[in-house]
Amino acid sequence: MSNYNILCDDENVCYEDSFCKLTPTNLILKTYYFPSGNDKTIKLTDIQIVYYKKQKIAQDLSVYCNNKYNVVIDTGKSIKKGFSVSNIEEFLEKFKERLPSEILFLNDLP
Repeated sequence: MSNYNILCDDENVCYEDSFCKLTPTNLILKTYYFPSGNDKTIKLTDIQIVYYKKQKIAQDLSVYCNNKYNVVIDTGKSIKKGFSVSNIEEFLEKFKERLPSEILFLNDLP
């Protein structure tokens, strides 16, 4: 793994949008649990595979599309963790810097 604090701000936030927050050691999925709205924290050391794919919607709704991506995290457990990301390029860049190089990043969903 590279230096944990590279490209993180003074509060140790490496990437953040309305769906998730990446810190040097954790990925936090915001309002993950329904209906309570509690966050889900995933340790970066638990991540085995990262899947991502652009969200698709019906053509008649394309005016509302804002280029979000779906991301699914596989930690080796039977239930994978899914969420959206607003800026996939920035998220993947900063995410890859924090994970070992052998972690797979697949542009597809499981």
